[in-house]
Amino acid sequence: MMQEMPVGRPLYYKRESNGHFKRKLVAGYDGWSYQCLDWLNYMQYSPELKKGSNDYHTIISAVHGEHTVTHDGKNYTVDGYCKTPTGLMLYEYLGCR
Repeated sequence: MMQEMPVGRPLYYKRESNGHFKRKLVAGYDGWSYQCLDWLNYMQYSPELKKGSNDYHTIISAVHGEHTVTHDGKNYTVDGYCKTPTGLMLYEYLGCR
């Protein structure tokens, strides 16, 4: 395996009621899972990010590459992060590490 992971656009095959399989793309050309992007959007409105009655801190997602965070001299890559007055919130959807 000489190529970096992931290789190509991920596909999901689902069996239909007629016994045939239907192909569905589950990520874009940039390698991001549509489920991950949906999850980050959902997390954007979580109670811990609420600033006011209708205002939220913004999750910054690295749609064109994961964000690198350094902690105790080690680098970690995450799908999204948010700086709040109480600290730094990190978001990782089904990480492979």
